[in-house]
Amino acid sequence: MLFLFTEGQISNERFLVYINDLLSSGEIAELYTPEEKEVIINNLKSKCKAEKGNDNRDTVWSYFIEKVR
Repeated sequence: MLFLFTEGQISNERFLVYINDLLSSGEIAELYTPEEKEVIINNLKSKCKAEKGNDNRDTVWSYFIEKVR
């Protein structure tokens, strides 16, 4: 798979950091605000507890990222 773009198509250099994060880890660290992240975690706690047996914040966030990937 190839993602090709020119220097003229880069409107903000921060975009390259986001692309690199996505390609290297599958997650963009600053994609969600802390409030949005908290809502996601709270909405998935029961499902994560049922599937993983644990509902602490880190486990639920990892569960969310795993499902998104």
